[in-house]
Amino acid sequence: MSERAVERVPNELWFDILKLTRQDRGALLIVSQTCKRLRSLTLPVLLHHVALDLETSPHHASSLLAMLGSGYDAGRFVRRMHLRVSTRDIPEDLWQLLKVTSVEDLVLSSSKLSARLFASIIMIPTLRNLNLQSCSMYPPDPIRHIETMDLCQGRFGVNLVSLEVTWQETSVITSLPAILSRLDMSKVQNLSLAGSPCSGTVTSDILSSIYAGSLISLRFPPVRYDARFPQPYDLLRDTLVSQPNIRRLYLHPSIRLSSIPDDALRNLEQFEGSCAMAELLVPGRPVTRVTITTASKFPDPQGDMPKTFQAISRSSKHVKYLELEPMLFDEGWMDDLPMLFPQLEELRVHSTNYLTKGFMRMTMPAHVSKMKACKSIRFRCRGGGAHPLNLLYMPDESGLKWAEQTVVGWGQRNAVLQEVWLGRVALVKVATNEWKAYDEFHFRGPADAYNIPLLLPDRLP
Repeated sequence: MSERAVERVPNELWFDILKLTRQDRGALLIVSQTCKRLRSLTLPVLLHHVALDLETSPHHASSLLAMLGSGYDAGRFVRRMHLRVSTRDIPEDLWQLLKVTSVEDLVLSSSKLSARLFASIIMIPTLRNLNLQSCSMYPPDPIRHIETMDLCQGRFGVNLVSLEVTWQETSVITSLPAILSRLDMSKVQNLSLAGSPCSGTVTSDILSSIYAGSLISLRFPPVRYDARFPQPYDLLRDTLVSQPNIRRLYLHPSIRLSSIPDDALRNLEQFEGSCAMAELLVPGRPVTRVTITTASKFPDPQGDMPKTFQAISRSSKHVKYLELEPMLFDEGWMDDLPMLFPQLEELRVHSTNYLTKGFMRMTMPAHVSKMKACKSIRFRCRGGGAHPLNLLYMPDESGLKWAEQTVVGWGQRNAVLQEVWLGRVALVKVATNEWKAYDEFHFRGPADAYNIPLLLPDRLP
């Protein structure tokens, strides 16, 4: 149970709905009957997460309505809704569902969005977090349609604090300015944009929609060359200068800023980006979490990693989290990390090359013994062939035994160490010199305890 959410909606009855499948009709019937009794008591129902695929199962909306009640005064509350819809065949029940549910977090995944649907979504008064994942816009020219829609006159989403958009199709890129122009961006604190490169024109429109000083977190995509905006990243630099409250900054590894004032980003705590941007933005700022990413699997764009490590170590606070992905990892880099980052608690390495077993078994224990504060280490790689660190395969019995023996050796040199991930194997310390091995998928359930999708049959029993 989430205490923060309970405080936000007091005097309501909470219950968890576990994964309901088409075969588990008995459990679904019990839930349905429970909802009917709750409606008779006029108590609101709070669901943690509802997942509806209305493209392949359009009747799911009516099933959920039957459970929640379709009256305008039903007062039903859905904490998080995950929708997959198509504008070519939207069931009428979907419009009714949007009216009677008080959604806070809405995820639209692989959906075809029309101007009418988007207008209905952003007019949900309780909506705080909107996430558009790989959606496409239909009709193909959504900007013209959105601007001429009566429903979209004025700005909506007045309570929106988080907007995340990921895309694969260019229709979404050209729609971004229209989407942002219809939203009240004054309260948006988390803006995440990720996908294929934007044009300079779209980039300019996006950045001009951001209010000065409003952002706490920003993820920004790459920009392709545009003759009308030959220096698009200068606009991004100016935006960053106007955002003194940014704590988390995620820049695509192809982004290059030539300079930034020393007094900008004074509250930056978490950074993700290329080596060059880490060298520019981390020194002198209170950054404690750093992720270095590359735009290519080849070594040329990586830069001089020892130089980057030196720059990161000049953060005004001790770096406690360091992640490198994906890149060719030089085993010699480990010689400097314990000295440069004495307070490092978590190390993540996703390499495109295999680290030798001799290094992991014989050399790493000495490095681990110097990492006095380190609680978690993860080494992973991706490639062909059998290797204990390969993400593509679960190791066989001999590989699993090697991993366990290796980690026991590390644990003997560092009493603080609590978990080690080698490839897909996670080893967790359960007692002194005793480690238990898990497959990585073991942790995906507990980590998302309140994000269990509700799968509804086509109709209630």
